[in-house]
Amino acid sequence: NLTTLYKTDKQSVNSLVGNNINCLLEDSNGLLWIGTDNGISKLNITEQISNEINLILKENEIKEISFSSIIEDSDGDLWIGSQYHGLINIVEDEKNLVRYSYDQNTLSSNTVKYITELKKGEITIVTDKGIDIINKNENKIIINKFSEELNADGYLEIQKIICDNKGYHWIATKQGIIRVDINNEIKSYKSDFKEYGLEDIKIVDIFQDKYDEDILWLAGGEYTGLIKFHKTEGIIKNYINNTLENSISYDVINCIQGDEKGNLWIGTSSGLNKLNIETEEFTIYDEKCGMINDYVNSIIIDDNEDIWIGTNKGLCKFDIE
Repeated sequence: NLTTLYKTDKQSVNSLVGNNINCLLEDSNGLLWIGTDNGISKLNITEQISNEINLILKENEIKEISFSSIIEDSDGDLWIGSQYHGLINIVEDEKNLVRYSYDQNTLSSNTVKYITELKKGEITIVTDKGIDIINKNENKIIINKFSEELNADGYLEIQKIICDNKGYHWIATKQGIIRVDINNEIKSYKSDFKEYGLEDIKIVDIFQDKYDEDILWLAGGEYTGLIKFHKTEGIIKNYINNTLENSISYDVINCIQGDEKGNLWIGTSSGLNKLNIETEEFTIYDEKCGMINDYVNSIIIDDNEDIWIGTNKGLCKFDIE
């Protein structure tokens, strides 16, 4: 059931600061952080919205910012990536901010696409220029890690990076996916994608299957659909829209998440999809079902297993019970 819809309302204090939602985070206190194209909103456990964080950002000369990624690291510190103004680290409380930017020579670019903590104390930042790493313990910054190797065959436009249980880094790019092993040896799967018959191979998201370590789920960003990828055997299946049978609602995918019941939740540019991995059956949710909008930018699953869906016209909460 779609239980709650949130959007901007200039007549209400308890409303989102912006409707175009790019990223979501549930922190260790149960607060939902909502990154929009007009600032950040926070939603507490009683579902009251606060926008006070934006006043603190403005005091630090950070204003009118579109946010792209938010994480909480293993120390409880928050890292917020913006689309044009670099990276913000919130330490201990919201009044203690540290900025990283290209202008300060602490980032490869001010356009941050994705943030993650692949190793404790190491914050990995994907920008439109490459991959940067901030080592908190050593207070050390590595700018453009793997840059020369990754861009040997042309500009990759990196979207996301994950690390699996074997220590392999899997990187989503406009040229398919790339694997980097523990010795920094790089393997490209571009030719595998082409051999399978895929012409547009831009991948915007990677999700590690929760039950099979060998399986990655890939989000095709340019009419490529959903790809089930085996780490040694390559592409197993490509799920695309088919009006004649049960299928995914649209072939442009923006994000993927997985629940604890064996389902994938897939955000597309035209609807939210639930894929039962075992039966391969899709269930589609859109405006006809009560969604605030069909264009899904981001998805998270909270500690109660509720689905939060960020669209370009507001936020939906989906109670899967």
